[in-house]
Amino acid sequence: MFERILVVCDGNICRSPTAAAMLARDTGKQVSSAGLVALVDHDMDATAREVAEENGLMCPAHQARKLTRELCREADLILVMETRHWDRIAAMAPEVSGKTFLLGKWVNDQEIPDPYKRSREVYEKAYEMMVGATAAWARRIV
Repeated sequence: MFERILVVCDGNICRSPTAAAMLARDTGKQVSSAGLVALVDHDMDATAREVAEENGLMCPAHQARKLTRELCREADLILVMETRHWDRIAAMAPEVSGKTFLLGKWVNDQEIPDPYKRSREVYEKAYEMMVGATAAWARRIV
């Protein structure tokens, strides 16, 4: 049912590529990512990649891309980090609002804060939150 999953955050360099790598590993589904205000063509944030790799998650080569209505329409499931992301997607493409959910939906509708340009501890906490959230989704969509 959910074969094409799209993970969305702001810049598409920290949270969404990390969560996409987690979901791809744990589900075997086609998982991609994009950002509402993407730092287009940038690689993953170095600290986000380091934290992932130190936890055994190998993230593939990455080029940030901006979220488009077409990307939303192509996805079977869209997972966002914060409620405000859902709001922005609903405004851009109202027809996809029914398939857009918080990544932390199954963890008390938890929002995952943006660690960009913050302390390493914030990156580590965001990573831990994504582990729990992606595991909860993987149990439901595999």
